[in-house]
Amino acid sequence: MEGRAIEAFFAAWPALTDKAALVVASQRGDIVPWESLNLPHEVDGSQGTFRALAASDTLDAANDYGAVQTWLALHGSPATQRTYRNLRDRD
Repeated sequence: MEGRAIEAFFAAWPALTDKAALVVASQRGDIVPWESLNLPHEVDGSQGTFRALAASDTLDAANDYGAVQTWLALHGSPATQRTYRNLRDRD
């Protein structure tokens, strides 16, 4: 994708740029397990376009982290969950 196309995309979706500004960049040495990651509410997925209303939320998840954890618990064997965790936590 060319730089102009990327700039045009973000110009068309200014809310993405505003949300991205809320994320505080950290040094590479600050890598933590996903379970310990503390994202601002504005970017944790709780207000996402595809987040279902609580009454119809079949995953019973308040944010993206909860959705992924619940999905893994429902659909993955313990070995699959371990493999996904290892891949997720890779450097």
